[in-house]
Amino acid sequence: MNDLDPILSGVQLRPRRGSDSVVIRRNNHGVVAKASSKKIPMTTFDGVSFEVDVEVAMKMEAVRSFFEDYNSQEITKIPLPNVSSNSLTMVIDYIKTHLDFSEMAKKCDEIEEIDVLSRKKYGKFTMEAKAYDNQYLEKLDNDAIKELLLAANYLNVKSLLDFLNQGIANRVMNKSVEYVREYFEIENDFTPEEEEAIRQENPWAWEDIDED
Repeated sequence: MNDLDPILSGVQLRPRRGSDSVVIRRNNHGVVAKASSKKIPMTTFDGVSFEVDVEVAMKMEAVRSFFEDYNSQEITKIPLPNVSSNSLTMVIDYIKTHLDFSEMAKKCDEIEEIDVLSRKKYGKFTMEAKAYDNQYLEKLDNDAIKELLLAANYLNVKSLLDFLNQGIANRVMNKSVEYVREYFEIENDFTPEEEEAIRQENPWAWEDIDED
């Protein structure tokens, strides 16, 4: 079953016409990269329409699998009932920026004749990629990162999903039980007596806890 099958009733199809053209664009990092002029139209649950580059859209596995099933037709609209416009904007930015880093690293390897298998993921741009990732997370408060995680999971963007999972893990690491409960909105179903007994049996679990 396709991840987008539950919303197929809102997807508009038409026969594919012509072939995709290729254009040259300048990315945010000052390099020229090739990109298809083909766009994938998407609409978020808050009614905002997006025209997403096909290279970016194909990093969303839910969208890719849908296109593999309907490759003989052209999609005129893909509704995303579980994704907000803010979240989709952040997803697109993350995918597009990492595609740019990969393209720049590949071009530098070709110019400098570097063995691709021996270099880091983004070659000489690895530090820049890490800086981008750090800034990306800093923009997100706790509610925003959880909303974005749900969007990445729905669209099945594995790299972003893994990245956000690690980001959330870092935020709750070494925090109190009360903080983690509040963060994930978990109801405490222990009585005060039961919780005190657990504290007495496992005192180490409450040692050296960071301030909430």
